[in-house]
Amino acid sequence: IVYDTPRDSANRLTVNQAGIQLGGPGSLELVAGGDLDLGTGLGILTRGNLMNPALPSGGADVMVMVGLAAFDAALDKLRLDIGAELAATGTLSQALLDEARLISGNPDLQPQDALAALSGATALSGAIDRLYLQIDQSIASGAFTDALASSNALSVEANDLLIQSRLLTGIDDLQPSAVLGQLSSIKTLPLAQQESMVREMVFEGARTAGRRATDTASEYFGNYDLGYKTIELAFPCIDCKDAAGEQKYYDGDINGFFSQVRTEQGGGMDFLVPGGRWVVGLANVPEELYGLKAGLNEDYVVNYKNTDYTGLKAVSVAASYLGVVSGGEGDIRAVVYDDILVNQSRILTLTGSGMLLWSSQADIDAGKGKKTITSV
Repeated sequence: IVYDTPRDSANRLTVNQAGIQLGGPGSLELVAGGDLDLGTGLGILTRGNLMNPALPSGGADVMVMVGLAAFDAALDKLRLDIGAELAATGTLSQALLDEARLISGNPDLQPQDALAALSGATALSGAIDRLYLQIDQSIASGAFTDALASSNALSVEANDLLIQSRLLTGIDDLQPSAVLGQLSSIKTLPLAQQESMVREMVFEGARTAGRRATDTASEYFGNYDLGYKTIELAFPCIDCKDAAGEQKYYDGDINGFFSQVRTEQGGGMDFLVPGGRWVVGLANVPEELYGLKAGLNEDYVVNYKNTDYTGLKAVSVAASYLGVVSGGEGDIRAVVYDDILVNQSRILTLTGSGMLLWSSQADIDAGKGKKTITSV
């Protein structure tokens, strides 16, 4: 999904008035198989009843996820190849079995179970099947029981499985004996609801891992493994590389460039980037671009009478239309494989809501915004 960065006759960047606006409560989900580039567009906004007073107050949530097209294509091909080979020979070649094990997250997967392990319609919904298989194996080995859980004697691996199950189901006191039944019930829900629950598990898994890893009294102090495990449960083979050393199954960035994602009357924002980075804004912004963005009015339409803003006035006014801003109640959460680069933009909550930022393999840049900007 790419918004243009148009130029004028003098080859200067200009504002693209295209964007996505949603009124009223609800949710806005934006999923790109590859990249999302907002360019100099108006961006993504949920506006509550600001555009239409007849709508209920309260803004919609925003969910942005990118980079899954490569995985979906690989999974479709793998299912076809496995089905054909099982029908022809009754077993699988080692190459197919190895790939099925990598994507399923189950190193002990047997040929007869391969299709069941890959039965999820998407990477996210397939996480429920992968979790079920891992717990089923742990129960069979005697490592996942109510008695062990009640005495805090579960192994680290079994305890992480229990935590993931509780985060997925939303049942804080879920016991091992009830887990498989709960997972089976979730599989009967509509696909969109399954994916929503898995996304919630990913964010809460990252949060839980971060909190216990920074607790000096915890046995998990300094250990973020739960976060990595939960992310890989939702995005299997996330660290698998191709011959060039690049991620094999996920490829996609979010580039905010000179644009925004904003909820104006409440609503949370979630960003999932399993195969790339999130660039919130430009590192160096031409002054004339600030001036053009400053010409927008309260309805996000260019007011040509005001497009002559220059200098600090342009910077301050344009800041109202840049970055990731939660204008009402609503958390900002992001799980990203590579860098999170704020640069001269911002990630901001205005009403005391929470913020969760996770980068699996790279850096979180705190930004280089101008200290003189006061506009929100």
